[in-house]
Amino acid sequence: MARPSKQPPKYRLKLNHGYELACVTLHDAATRRRRDVYLGRYGTPESRQAYHRTVAEWEARGRRLDPGRASQNRIDERLTVTELCAAFLRWFQGEGYSASHVAVARSAIRALRTLYGATAAEEFGPRALAAVRQQMLAGDARLRLKQKQPSVAQRMARLIVRIFRWGAGMELVAAATADALDKLPPLRLAGLKRSRVKPVPEAYVEATKPYAAPQVRAMIELQALTGMRPGEVVLMRSADVDTRGKVWIYRPQHHKTAHLDLTREICLGPRAQDVLRPWLRPNIQEYLFRPHEVVDRLRRERAAQRSTPAGRGNERGNERGAAPRRQPGERYTASSYRKAVQSACDAADRQARGNLGQFACPRCAETFMRHASWRRHCREQHEMLDLPRVEAAERIIHRWHPNQLRHNWGTAVRARFGAEGAQVALGHESIDTTLIYAERDLEFAQRIALQMG
Repeated sequence: MARPSKQPPKYRLKLNHGYELACVTLHDAATRRRRDVYLGRYGTPESRQAYHRTVAEWEARGRRLDPGRASQNRIDERLTVTELCAAFLRWFQGEGYSASHVAVARSAIRALRTLYGATAAEEFGPRALAAVRQQMLAGDARLRLKQKQPSVAQRMARLIVRIFRWGAGMELVAAATADALDKLPPLRLAGLKRSRVKPVPEAYVEATKPYAAPQVRAMIELQALTGMRPGEVVLMRSADVDTRGKVWIYRPQHHKTAHLDLTREICLGPRAQDVLRPWLRPNIQEYLFRPHEVVDRLRRERAAQRSTPAGRGNERGNERGAAPRRQPGERYTASSYRKAVQSACDAADRQARGNLGQFACPRCAETFMRHASWRRHCREQHEMLDLPRVEAAERIIHRWHPNQLRHNWGTAVRARFGAEGAQVALGHESIDTTLIYAERDLEFAQRIALQMG
């Protein structure tokens, strides 16, 4: 008997009475029975969505056939899931939620629309929600879905339920549809390992800063001195900074708790002021840290280092075309800021490893960094060799992300001023939230052990 394939069944064409229909063949993992499920007209976006939905439901059932009727895509004039999500997202953004909240909502909506975008909203039930949640856990490159931790998948599933509750409140879908989604049992999170965000070692931060752009380096230093969130430091403008008094006050235009009608005031001390002062702009509405300035500086440096004489070859900027598809933004986002920091971590790690990662010649015990260099050397010295690459066993400078700097700040403030001081400095409404960010000081515990243990 043939071994069952781990690959998902294919989306294929099947002729039925002269009509070109999309079809997928499902096999029962237990009985090995097969069933052809018709998905609609071949090649249409609706049939593609029906294919992804049918396979996801089949995977969620443990690769068992549906004992009821086969899943089939049915489009009618009622409100679709895509239209409901679009209406919810417009309302959600208008309520003043932070960029991080909106990003989570977009991620959940992307997974929902990929599988059930063309389905009528009233036909979306608990089994469909279970299929979406399962795809979040597993991830699927074909659907552009990233694998998520169980706690994150559970949170996004609750957000999908919230979308349908909002739709019921707006009389867009029946209340029974939203109530049915609440009947889906939650994921069992007990016993699963949860990755907590830890403070980043100071040595990693100091090793990374020389390889970051000046704008990114200034944001790193500001976070380390104030404990602000990444989404707050990228939004800094001169208009939002009150420079009166010995301590400057920064009030972000958007922040994480704005939808709760809470104010966010970040105090900037003397050292933070010294970092920020060179970046203040005459136009108070401009963002302080702008990515296009980083790109312009990089292009000028590359143009100054080019060996081709002026007037020959490509001139600066003309190789990108008149209208490039992607242009640097007016400000960093939390995501682009994180990627810039991690790129600097990679550069610092490559420098720390030195000659590791070069090509090694076993006959003369020499190493060469460039591919063409060792090929030319071996051609001159002896016959061509398949030279091995010398790799490092592990990274020396590990990647870290900007949000860890907030945990560093919370830990340092708690060690010096207690949990209440950390709560005020971090801007938390609850002390329980502060205890997540502020790690217990190991040195303080050791002093207690020496005196009392």
